[in-house]
Amino acid sequence: MTDKLPVLLPGWLLISLILVLIILILVVLPRLWRKPPGAPYQLQSLLAPEAHPSFSLIKEAAGQELTVLVAVSLNALFTINPRLKKAERERAWQAIDGEQLDFLLCEPNELSPVVAILLSDASLTKKEQKQRQQLWLQLQASGLAIMELSAQNLPSTTVLAERIRQVQLQPSLAPLTQQGRIEPTLNLPNTD
Repeated sequence: MTDKLPVLLPGWLLISLILVLIILILVVLPRLWRKPPGAPYQLQSLLAPEAHPSFSLIKEAAGQELTVLVAVSLNALFTINPRLKKAERERAWQAIDGEQLDFLLCEPNELSPVVAILLSDASLTKKEQKQRQQLWLQLQASGLAIMELSAQNLPSTTVLAERIRQVQLQPSLAPLTQQGRIEPTLNLPNTD
């Protein structure tokens, strides 16, 4: 078997050249022919696929009277009460950081918030549901009307429109001034 191996230097060079070519063909050339990755960002839909039917229903129920915004960050909507102690402000910030409203109905001209609509999330644990419920109650206390919808059991358009009107008619908890509505601020209770 060893007598079939090339003994001369040109034979070894030929085998080495063939191995290098095979490595080039299998490893290096596909990398060179690969398309460039393109832009560092890719667009994605603001709505999850399961939220599309809800969005259509809410948009129809809101009509021309309200503008429907989707995936609104709580950081963009609320400011932290500056009168809170530093630790309380930090806790309040952490409570809303990264959280978002599924839908926010606003006045069309001023985009002032009227009603937040949340889709119920069955994947949450009981502890997470309780924390979420406490956060929504605190947000309601700052003047934002909140209603919850089940994505699996959506009401009709007329029923939803009526529920939205009922929530709008409820008195706001936010104080009014001579200049109009004060922007909502999150004021968490002291749990120390």
